[in-house]
Amino acid sequence: MSLIKSPRQCLEDRISVIAETAYERYRRAVQPIYGTKNGSPAHIGSCFFLRVGAKRYVVTAAHVVDESENSTLYLPLGPRLVAIGGSFACTNVPVGGRSDDHYDFAYALADPEYFVDAERATCIEEADISLNRVAVPSHAYMVIGYPRSQNKKFDTARNSIAPKIWHYYATGRAVLELYHRLNLSGEDHISIRYEEQSRTAEGKWVNSISARGMSGGPLIDLGPQAPPTDNTAEPFRGRLSGIFLEHHDDVQVLLSVKINLMLEKIRGLDGGGASITPDRAG
Repeated sequence: MSLIKSPRQCLEDRISVIAETAYERYRRAVQPIYGTKNGSPAHIGSCFFLRVGAKRYVVTAAHVVDESENSTLYLPLGPRLVAIGGSFACTNVPVGGRSDDHYDFAYALADPEYFVDAERATCIEEADISLNRVAVPSHAYMVIGYPRSQNKKFDTARNSIAPKIWHYYATGRAVLELYHRLNLSGEDHISIRYEEQSRTAEGKWVNSISARGMSGGPLIDLGPQAPPTDNTAEPFRGRLSGIFLEHHDDVQVLLSVKINLMLEKIRGLDGGGASITPDRAG
């Protein structure tokens, strides 16, 4: 007996395949950022490596970097956490504090030592950046990062980590009431639905993990919510579209800022000399 799928199910299956392909393609570029709490490592947020021209950068949310005021920040170097030396270029803190900063991005040149182990750390390439010239509600998007609830354990005996990465994908939304409340035009941001259940790679529906701790991870454009027009074309593999910032539970969306804004800063040489390197003495 043949199984006949509805057009909607066929579309969902197609987006699911693209999402899993994109996840496998980009996940090694995404890393967790840790601080310390009571003398032990404490997960703070996520970041990702990005190549622009001949240079490699680490990108995250500015509110993640702000935690350096309270703790040394750490990035994985192989299986171990190593203190971050150097500085980031960050968006300015509004008068009302970082909670009012809905652009909230940070970046720095990344030392070559972070990329010695290509099985653990790679870059999203400049050719894989979206131009963001599409209607957001017509596309599906995916956030990749390290949820805090899944990254609480640390092997103190071996001084090593085995961080757990997660990805969530959904359709884009134009949430006018949210943009109005945050005094945003909506032109610089992308919102996607965030629901209590999400689909696994095996097609099962499970309870969604909290997105807390995924801030600073990449937002990937998975393409239009429509069947392919050319069955002979190479399958779409996703493009970097933004930097994930925050979850707005009241309207059930995840809010990201478009990557183009940060690229303008980098290409305009407005980095202020910001760069990071492993600081083994930190």
